Amino acid sequence: MKIRNGFVSNSSSSSFIMIGVNSSLLITPYDKSSGMISLYLERNDVDEVTGFVISDSHEEYLDDGALSMAEIIEMSDKLSKTLNVNASDIKIYYGTRPS
Repeated sequence: MKIRNGFVSNSSSSSFIMIGVNSSLLITPYDKSSGMISLYLERNDVDEVTGFVISDSHEEYLDDGALSMAEIIEMSDKLSKTLNVNASDIKIYYGTRPS
């Protein structure tokens, strides 16, 4: 019998971390070649987020990694310019979402 330590998810959900903006705030559609994607979330405050996925685990654990503040600021600047949104609307989203 296998015993798994740590976070275990079923096949209908995945853990994620992303930097993005609530998709309902978008006036300009995003260009998929920019590396941005939209993720559907089941949350009270936002249904969908558009931005850069930092980590998304569909069946396994979240990937190990680190981002510098400079990299996070660079992503935020790109989101702000590309999507024509205020920097104050850009957030780091994390949690479990339906997959």
